Amino acid sequence: MKPNVNFVLSRPSRGFTLIEMMVAMVIGLALTVAISSFYLTSKRNFGVTDDSARLQENMRFASQLFTRHLRLAGYRASPVVLTSTTFPAGTASAGLFGTDGGGTVSDSIKIRFQGSGLGTSAARASMATAYMTADDPNADGLVVDCRGYKVDSQLIALNEYSIATGANGSNALFCNGSEIVPDVDNMQIVYGVETDIALSDSNYGPNYYVSASSVSNAQMDQVTAVKIALLFRAPNASSDVTINRSYNLAGTTIASFADKRSRRALTLTVSLRNRPVKDIGGT
Repeated sequence: MKPNVNFVLSRPSRGFTLIEMMVAMVIGLALTVAISSFYLTSKRNFGVTDDSARLQENMRFASQLFTRHLRLAGYRASPVVLTSTTFPAGTASAGLFGTDGGGTVSDSIKIRFQGSGLGTSAARASMATAYMTADDPNADGLVVDCRGYKVDSQLIALNEYSIATGANGSNALFCNGSEIVPDVDNMQIVYGVETDIALSDSNYGPNYYVSASSVSNAQMDQVTAVKIALLFRAPNASSDVTINRSYNLAGTTIASFADKRSRRALTLTVSLRNRPVKDIGGT
């Protein structure tokens, strides 16, 4: 007797229909577009945020550097000495000396001051006209130049700020021939001159602000405040639209920039500590 064997026939396989394939393709395409859009938006937002952060950091660093050095302009290690030839008045080797670029060309400024330390470091050659290239060996580090070199007391640090082409091909802020802040388009400087320094005068601030070309070397010793205006730009063209606007830097209008880079103007007004705002011997 043959065994009872039941055969189960499998259902024949079938593929996707054309409609099902089209629906799957549409869903997949929609997901791809959504993910791509999210990625591009996130990338653009990250670029804008990063550019803004770097721009603000450049502004903060430049502000701190200028403020610190301008307050040191003309500083002498022995302040009790009322007269000194350390910074010859009325010359380009004075504690403060500016150059007017003319028109919208960037200005430059030289700031000189003595340092802090034992005062036994060997004198550097041409201190008032040459940049430092190393630390003074007996400086205590409380006073440094714009490149971070330590300045000993009785010796002079020269700090020359200017605008030149930086490593990335854009304008940058330089000091003593070295790039210190990238992406600085322009720098304009005006000087606050105080013409009445007698004790009887009630005005304890500058009488007027003018450019370096309107201040004689002799008048530079009457400058009691400096106003510096800097135009910073973002390192990348991360804006969605072309930004077309002009900027006022200390009274100088800088023409519009037709590009997609964000820009910000910074204006600093720094009072000079080492200037005779009031003549002790005046009446």
